Amino acid sequence: MPKALSENRALRSELEACQNELYIIKWYLEVMEGGTDTREVVKEFATLRKKHLKLKQVTSARIKQLEKDLAHTEKERASAVR
Repeated sequence: MPKALSENRALRSELEACQNELYIIKWYLEVMEGGTDTREVVKEFATLRKKHLKLKQVTSARIKQLEKDLAHTEKERASAVR
């Protein structure tokens, strides 16, 4: 039974990946048929990618700081309990 569940999860993951690819292809075809200027789409994508990277860096740094603060707080609480 666990093997079937594992295989089911793998197939669901593969299905989701295929659906995502299909969505991208469908969107691309709609853009091409609609006459949208793909240069503008590429520029917007590049801009959003840069913003995402920056947000990811800031968020990652913030998470590390919060984890550090939490560890420090837990250490202080453990010391106070003793």
